[in-house]
Amino acid sequence: MTVDTAERESAALELLADHVRRFNHGVRTADWRPMLQNFSTDGMIVFDGVRVGPFRGHDAIERGYREQPPDDTITVLEVIENSPERLIASFAWDNRPGVRVGELRFALDGKQIQRLTIRVDRAQAAIR
Repeated sequence: MTVDTAERESAALELLADHVRRFNHGVRTADWRPMLQNFSTDGMIVFDGVRVGPFRGHDAIERGYREQPPDDTITVLEVIENSPERLIASFAWDNRPGVRVGELRFALDGKQIQRLTIRVDRAQAAIR
């Protein structure tokens, strides 16, 4: 692994932590604009396992979250894959600590999120 690759993988982990902080802020305040700052202008959020979205671009993402806001914050359980272009992490809703809900799958372009696929495990989707 080169120094550049290691730095980019570290940046991806920082982006994950920052995204979760900003997402949780949005849940608590209904202000989704800070979360959007991590997305490229034409960034996209896709949901797999729940019937919502997809949303492309800052305006569509903000509108989608404003019209159908999540009702709980999240915590990352485990980083499953980390490369400079892709990061996958499992997550839990904070009202069910430690119970895996699904995965956050990031396609990255430098220090921005190009695409986030939120994959919800089928059993967990039925619970919500």
